[in-house]
Amino acid sequence: MASQDPLALLREYTINKKPVQFLDEAGQVATDLKQATEITFSDLKFPKTTITKYKKSGSEEFYTLDTLVFLVQNLTLDYGSLLKESLSAGIPTVSFIDRKDLLDYLTGAIEISPNVVTETAKRPAEESKKETEEAAKKAKTSTTALDPSNDSEFSRKLKERERELSTKETILKGTRSFSFIQKKAATMIKDIEKELVEMKKKPEGSKDPKNGSNGRDRPSHPASGHPSTRHPSSSHGAKSSRHMSKDARTPIIIVPAAATSLITLYNIKPFLEEHKYVDTQSIRDSGMKKPHMVEIKRKKPGQVHPVVYQVFDSVDHFKSEDWDRVVCVFTTGATWQFKNWVWQSPMDIFSQAQGFYVDFADNDPKDHVRGWNVHVLRIHRAKRHTDKAIIFQLWDTLDAFCHAKKPQLNC
Repeated sequence: MASQDPLALLREYTINKKPVQFLDEAGQVATDLKQATEITFSDLKFPKTTITKYKKSGSEEFYTLDTLVFLVQNLTLDYGSLLKESLSAGIPTVSFIDRKDLLDYLTGAIEISPNVVTETAKRPAEESKKETEEAAKKAKTSTTALDPSNDSEFSRKLKERERELSTKETILKGTRSFSFIQKKAATMIKDIEKELVEMKKKPEGSKDPKNGSNGRDRPSHPASGHPSTRHPSSSHGAKSSRHMSKDARTPIIIVPAAATSLITLYNIKPFLEEHKYVDTQSIRDSGMKKPHMVEIKRKKPGQVHPVVYQVFDSVDHFKSEDWDRVVCVFTTGATWQFKNWVWQSPMDIFSQAQGFYVDFADNDPKDHVRGWNVHVLRIHRAKRHTDKAIIFQLWDTLDAFCHAKKPQLNC
């Protein structure tokens, strides 16, 4: 007999990757949770606001079913994105401190959670809440009784002793904006870049007036690990950097040229800009000619202008400074893809650029790819609604790499 507990059912469905169904007020299938009034598990129906047995940390309240279903639907999102999506959908979200434990419990990573209470433990908690509310009402009544003459001085002194309490949840739900930090960081990065350009203009061996160094700590030195410093034409790259072109700080993405690759120059634009996978062959059949280069424009939160990326599938005409701009490499797992590259091995390549291996979810990655430092993206053959979460995961991974390894680029 199936469990009647919605929390247990949701955990079972999540572990077994079984989809739940939404119904609207008319009993018809709803397309999303926002429009739904009921959530169904096979033949069992529950109002979407059904109280579950998962208790909120630091509170006597329990999470509702729609909140937990929404979390499972968006388990790949970071907490900031989860908050944004939940506000847009009008669905209460889980607190930051409960999120990890909830995901571990619902996905089966842990068997028991201290926040899951039994029905017998839940009832006293609800009764305790009612008793607390009644006690507060009595306290208010007794306070009034202490002031039969309604003395204003007494009321004033009482208000002076009031203290507004804060909990972990109220603090985490604050509305303060931290955009000023982003602006300050952008200013600092510009100042550093300006200083680096000035340092490169100085003759070799001259001392830096700020620290007395002779430029040995500059990023253009071989110790920095930039590929251009190991390339035979690195000296040419250093000279040309004095006259930076408009593309000098534009990040580069390299995709395979193989027709069998899931990601190519044909479909990289809808994949990264529109967050959906389109089969390469269908685009070729439409008569589209393969471009030499594709430009990707990505609008990031909090930025007025979009971030621009250039995408190539050939490195034949790359200069040393172009290799410095490579931030991302999509691979099919075939080493011949890297022929004539500055970096000679997959180990070197995926230490200098963020690697991605894209394959269908029902395929196993190639054995040798498992040993490469690449992020595996598994897309579904038919479920296009899952593409968005996968591509958000891609951008989060690439942003972290650029921040750590390529801060000089506009990405």
